[in-house]
Amino acid sequence: MGRDKMRDWLFIDRYYQELTQDIYDQPNDSGHSLMAKEIINKWFPDLDGNSVLDVGCGTGFCSEFVENNKKDYLGIEKGISSKTPFIIDMDFNFLSKFKADTFDIVLSRHTLEHSPFPLLTLMEWHRVAKMYLLLVLPNPEYYTFIGKNHYSVMDKQQSRWLLRRAGWEVLKTDYSEPTELRFLCRKRERIGAEGYISKLTNNIYEADRDGK
Repeated sequence: MGRDKMRDWLFIDRYYQELTQDIYDQPNDSGHSLMAKEIINKWFPDLDGNSVLDVGCGTGFCSEFVENNKKDYLGIEKGISSKTPFIIDMDFNFLSKFKADTFDIVLSRHTLEHSPFPLLTLMEWHRVAKMYLLLVLPNPEYYTFIGKNHYSVMDKQQSRWLLRRAGWEVLKTDYSEPTELRFLCRKRERIGAEGYISKLTNNIYEADRDGK
């Protein structure tokens, strides 16, 4: 393809590099560990597959809970200085080192809000996943919509819509913890603005309209 037919990403790349300066280390704390353990133990036992990719894993504290559910763990974190063998230094928005359908499950806990382009990020996770996404987001009704390095804080309705457009079918939700929005999703074929649904009905937007 000729250069005149390609987009020039120079300035977009510069903007993105600027935003990476906002990335900060998130130390472990007992509250987040307890919530992560709860939802992983609740949903993982019923999921097929063995390999798990934890995107934006921090120090990899979820590895214990994943492995306790008899699944293999790999975490990625940008700029990680740890020599931990099950964590590699990688940007979760750019997973080109992994082939399509590499991991049975993608785990994302409090990471998508750090992406400046969350829909594209969900599409990239869709590419490398075989079957499932467990997505946990901060609840803006608790944390509000702002925060350092938080560019994409979304409510339930917006989150479900982006998941659908990226090709993820929401199987289960859990809003019992007031600080978090939790979604268990299954990978579907991405077919356009209606997400994974091929036959349109008048009920297609009911869940989103109701904010369920």
